[in-house]
Amino acid sequence: MAEHLRKERAEKEDTHAAKLREKDNALAEAKTDAEKRLQRALRVEKQNAELEEVGRQQQAELEYRQQLITQLKSRLSAMQQQLVGNPITLLYARRRTRRQLVEEAGKPQAAVGAVAKPTAKGASQAAKWVSLVPDQFRSIPPQTVFDENDRDFGVAVFGFNRPDLMEGVLTSLGHQKMLGRVHVFIDGDQGRPHARAIINEVADVAARFPVRAIHRRAGNLGFRKMMLQAMTIMSDRYDMMLFLEDDCFPTRDCCRIFRAELGLIAKQDDVFSVYGHPFGLPNETEYFTRFQGWGWGTTSAKLKPVLSDLVRCYWMDEADFLAFTHEAMTEEILQRIDVTPGRQPSVTLKRFFAWDETTCLLTALRGMKHKRTAVRVIHNCGAGSAGSHFTKVEHYRKPPFNMIAADEVWDHF
Repeated sequence: MAEHLRKERAEKEDTHAAKLREKDNALAEAKTDAEKRLQRALRVEKQNAELEEVGRQQQAELEYRQQLITQLKSRLSAMQQQLVGNPITLLYARRRTRRQLVEEAGKPQAAVGAVAKPTAKGASQAAKWVSLVPDQFRSIPPQTVFDENDRDFGVAVFGFNRPDLMEGVLTSLGHQKMLGRVHVFIDGDQGRPHARAIINEVADVAARFPVRAIHRRAGNLGFRKMMLQAMTIMSDRYDMMLFLEDDCFPTRDCCRIFRAELGLIAKQDDVFSVYGHPFGLPNETEYFTRFQGWGWGTTSAKLKPVLSDLVRCYWMDEADFLAFTHEAMTEEILQRIDVTPGRQPSVTLKRFFAWDETTCLLTALRGMKHKRTAVRVIHNCGAGSAGSHFTKVEHYRKPPFNMIAADEVWDHF
């Protein structure tokens, strides 16, 4: 009996010991597993910390590179201003010197500003031209005298070989008493006697009016470069400006309306320009997404950023320029600019650089619009004129051109 009890107790002790060992083993395994999980968690935490550090380093590197890019752009912009601006600054310095000499000599203001004075030496006989200004408009009133430092508003007028149109534009501006704000830009003959005579006629017409300055070139720059130079000069000189080619005839209220409209859009970041020669299409609204270069104005603050890109486009190799326009003219951009059937900017932009269509593209890329004047204050009268691209007069009387003949402009004054 005693032996039986002893064996039973021994078995119970063995069983209990086995259970304790089993429990110890389970605890040991659990501890080992927990340690492994902890190690994995620590490794993951370390990896995350390393990734975060790499991310911070990459972000710091990105910010550093962006700072470098900003600095490089700033330096390039400064270099560009030096390359483009210094000759113009020199031009103004020379003009101011000439103005002082002219005033000391007691000569009229009309003598001031000519970069290259008209000369008959070596010139051929100019073709006869007929004045289109009616007798009742020939006499212009005394002009308002503007301070030399007045930056408010300036007018750029372009001429080359159409003295009759130049006379009409300046006469209209004279009746608006704005000649003291007018800068006349005349391209040169590049040593060609057959061109010099008629250009001399244009310069002589301009010299009859008391304009602020006559910027005449000896070399033939071409209208694109003349426009870019004029944009630079005018935006450096004035806060608001109006650009008129000699075939863009201004009505009697043109300058007053442009000054008011430009003052309005100066506060509108998404509007680039004001134009006075509407396209006359059903889809044309007060704010239009297509730029109009026939009688337009803008502010210095709006023009300078676009002008910087416009100059870059002008200096591009033509293949590079066409590659740029091809990439830039997405479906969205085409929907903004190609809104004047019969006169679509993309047609030109696929072929060559044109200052007005490129301006249209650059402003569209910025999401900017253009404001039409409430009434037409510019009439394009270039159809059929010498030097005009528009020879089929009747065709170009219709939208989107709406051109008139040169002998009709005073009916709309």
